[in-house]
Amino acid sequence: MNITPLKVTVREVVTGYVDDSDREEGIYGYSGRLNIRPKYQRNYIYDDAKRNAVIDTVSKNFPLGIMYWVKRD
Repeated sequence: MNITPLKVTVREVVTGYVDDSDREEGIYGYSGRLNIRPKYQRNYIYDDAKRNAVIDTVSKNFPLGIMYWVKRD
């Protein structure tokens, strides 16, 4: 897999921000080009079992899916 970083500003990420999570449609930003939290996304807070499952997944070199990171000062 070849991943090419794309540098965007925070302003660009929040442009067109839409939170349709109340209708279970997800959260979008970056003028609709960034699916911040798809409607099928798990909750942000994991219990111990879910946390351990993520650690197990990583330790077995299985893919986690997409993770978005924003660098801050």
